[in-house]
Amino acid sequence: MECRLFNSYKQNPEMFKQTARLWSQVYAVIGPHNAVIVALSSKSWDVETATEQLLSN
Repeated sequence: MECRLFNSYKQNPEMFKQTARLWSQVYAVIGPHNAVIVALSSKSWDVETATEQLLSN
């Protein structure tokens, strides 16, 4: 996980910052189990790919 986070930061620092900000808000407000946010974040905010992941589970 740490390597993936570092690579994410190294490749696209702005996206990393935006994602970190969003995760902070998610955990503070709605908790860690929001499947849509998790799917979008894990798929670099690609709606189509995130939707495929959600529907495949």
